Amino acid sequence: MLLKHLLTELCSEFTLPLPQEVNKEGYYEIPCMEGTLLLFKDLNPGFTCKSLLSPAPEKPSEDFLILLMHANFLGQGTNGAAIAMDDSLKHILLILSVPEELNYRLFKEHLENFMNHLDYWKKRISKELH
Repeated sequence: MLLKHLLTELCSEFTLPLPQEVNKEGYYEIPCMEGTLLLFKDLNPGFTCKSLLSPAPEKPSEDFLILLMHANFLGQGTNGAAIAMDDSLKHILLILSVPEELNYRLFKEHLENFMNHLDYWKKRISKELH
């Protein structure tokens, strides 16, 4: 289980709490900056990472949905991640899947890009909805 080793190194480097077990959906939960929770799942090979961007609006405008569709188009606005709804359709998530084994340096680069886009889209979605 390579993901567990990568998460151990990540949590050690950034002084984050290391999860010992996966949750009922099979994700490792790591709390980090400003109340953000990162969820990691082993794809074997590779991993997926997801995090909450925003509660979903009850009636999103067409412009808002087009904005998200443009962001997802070929991963251009998300650096290969995807903006999606959770199963309950109550939350907007950013999800990254990397279906290959990585060393720690590459894992950290993917995560850094993911965190940058997570921060950007949280702010952008908040601005669009308020």
